[in-house]
Amino acid sequence: MNRSLYCRKCGEASKKKGMHPEDKKMGWTGRWHYVSPVMPKGHGITLITGNDVSVLEGKGNREFIPMSSLYCDQCGEPITGDIALARTMWHYEDEPTPPLWENDYGNILPPQAVAVMDALTDGKNPSST
Repeated sequence: MNRSLYCRKCGEASKKKGMHPEDKKMGWTGRWHYVSPVMPKGHGITLITGNDVSVLEGKGNREFIPMSSLYCDQCGEPITGDIALARTMWHYEDEPTPPLWENDYGNILPPQAVAVMDALTDGKNPSST
């Protein structure tokens, strides 16, 4: 399984591009969800330092560094704004459908809600979307 969180710009571009035909041929499938990005509790990086053997054995020194923001898995920039995109890919022949991890990173937004949010941002009447 592969899961990625994208800023709106990178997510929309990747979603529009679609899955590569070779990935489909190899049995990959996927889903996209719009999310309202929220930093999960305890989200950060654990650094493990020490000599090569201690690190490999899991006995190195551990230091947890909380992250200050969510970062786009494509461009590496902090995710700002009200909407991000989450992509999940898995081998449909070998793996069950993954659970909704996307909820850990914000509420899943239906595409209709995103269209209304965009219309309001653009100053348009949402009832015409």
